[in-house]
Amino acid sequence: MIYKLDELSSFTCDKSAISNVYIDVGTAIDAPHSAKWMLEDKNALVVAVEPNPACIETLKVGRPPTNFHYLRLNDSKILLEGNEIQTIKENQFLLINCAIDDVVEKTTASFYCTDERNIGCSSLLEPTPDLGLDFEKREDVEVTSLEYILDSLGLQDLVEIRFVKTDTQGKDFDAVRSLGKYLTRTLFFKCEYNVRNQYHAPNLANDFIKFMEEKKFSILFDSGYDLYMLNHPLALKLQLTQRQTQYFFDTFCLGSI
Repeated sequence: MIYKLDELSSFTCDKSAISNVYIDVGTAIDAPHSAKWMLEDKNALVVAVEPNPACIETLKVGRPPTNFHYLRLNDSKILLEGNEIQTIKENQFLLINCAIDDVVEKTTASFYCTDERNIGCSSLLEPTPDLGLDFEKREDVEVTSLEYILDSLGLQDLVEIRFVKTDTQGKDFDAVRSLGKYLTRTLFFKCEYNVRNQYHAPNLANDFIKFMEEKKFSILFDSGYDLYMLNHPLALKLQLTQRQTQYFFDTFCLGSI
């Protein structure tokens, strides 16, 4: 269930049975988006990414009970308020221990691990005092693109990626661009596009919006920090009705957490 980059070729699934692929970049300690997707879609294949080893250790044993769905990987459970809700099916969820960036080939980079008040704010970018957290250590992590991961999993023939969520603390634009040929095959995005001045040299929000609009994505909702976007050309190609599109948005986007 947890993989390094050089182990991806060992992941096996019935590709002919995959109807919906979901990508969760930055699971933090609980992966609520992944949990929601697997609850709502029995055919989901979730490709999750988390570079922080401390977050992965919490994902294994489960976080303290909370009022949204979260994962406990040691026994493949989805939980809510400490109660087991559902068992994750075999090969439905894979978690990759690496960071995502818009890179041509695999590399390593420094990763800033924030303190225990919120280890989910760790980033490839150095925090500023505006974040209100300290970074306890800086360590090297493996870095690759989402395109490399999907290619390594043998998913080159995918027609649709149902949903990509990114939460990379200032690097979401780079994470999205790293999809390469898979970008225009993605139906929905949720991205943390605006981190204010909390990190040094973050991706610029206006550049991100301009890029996505040029790719024919429309903004469905803007929280001021997160953007929810729809690929209109793909929705038309898939012949989705407005009612279906609204259902997907309500269930898998706004309904994720």
